[in-house]
Amino acid sequence: MHKRSLACLLCAAAVITSGQRFVHAQTIHVKVDGETIIGKPVLWNDHMVTVMQRDGAISEFSPLQAKDYKLLAKDFNLFSRADLYLQLKQEFQGYEVSASYQYLIVHPKGQQQLWSKRFEEIYRSVLHYFSVRNIDTQPSPLPFIAIVFNNESEYLHHLANECDYNASRTLGVYLFKTNRIYLYDATREQADGSQGYEDWLINANTIIHESAHQAAFNIRVQRRFGAAPAWVSEGIGTLFEAKGVWNAFKYRLEKDRINEHRLGQFKRTVNELNFAETVKNLISSDRMVKSSATKGYGTAWAMTFFATERRPTQYANYLKTMHARDPFNHYTVAQRLEDFRKNFGDVDLFIRDMQNFYRDKN
Repeated sequence: MHKRSLACLLCAAAVITSGQRFVHAQTIHVKVDGETIIGKPVLWNDHMVTVMQRDGAISEFSPLQAKDYKLLAKDFNLFSRADLYLQLKQEFQGYEVSASYQYLIVHPKGQQQLWSKRFEEIYRSVLHYFSVRNIDTQPSPLPFIAIVFNNESEYLHHLANECDYNASRTLGVYLFKTNRIYLYDATREQADGSQGYEDWLINANTIIHESAHQAAFNIRVQRRFGAAPAWVSEGIGTLFEAKGVWNAFKYRLEKDRINEHRLGQFKRTVNELNFAETVKNLISSDRMVKSSATKGYGTAWAMTFFATERRPTQYANYLKTMHARDPFNHYTVAQRLEDFRKNFGDVDLFIRDMQNFYRDKN
């Protein structure tokens, strides 16, 4: 379908704000490069259409790519839990699909109890950590979906079609566009064929990090659309790698909540002469997280841990400030710095207090 035709059909249902169109709830059918997409248009302009599908996945495409457009309904409903279960059974034949309180998990046959227990523990830990710090959460409208592959080969084969980067050095990923976690079991099996707690730890950090991303977006600590600085997203992911965060019911001391690996990265960064600029760059831009794992992830963790441990009210208000922003307008450098100052105060004073907080941490 021609771009103008699609635009005309969407326009009647749209509210126009600063050049962006927000479409009221409706369900459309469209074909893009031969693929059928059914869902709710959440944003469109002359260059891009964003559609949320009924399973929570996000599709983005140019209006020029759209063909065979149809308006299916003037409202929109996400899939039910039963619908999603059947979809996953069809999509991943040869695997089992298990339902737990919060998750639908695709996994190798006979491993229901193994994975359901692990993911539910992570979810409860995420909910607990934010709740005790009075950080707003909301129930997810969809179950969380996790896909556990038999081995690395099947994992990489599937992600080759889903992922826009090389996943060969990963044990697991959370993909924003599908809202799913993908992983494979890299644990060693014991002589009797069972898997012990220490074996599970081989997978744990990666799975916990990615699960924290998924949970934060789905319980609305962060929004899937809009202002979401990378330091906040990766700060949350790295925060939960520490045993005292993801297993706070067993490990209750502050030292247990310290991520020793990320603390080491931060310590190497904090001694650099331009450390203050590093923090300011992390607040104002996402480039550092993408270009330097040591500086980006280590400092993002340090900022998040300090904020949630010592300034939880300010951190909660900072998240609320980002939630209040127009989700589809560009989040400028000036706005990012202003939002930070509005909630945490002077950036240089924040940096000084953070350095003092970590001075005796080893």
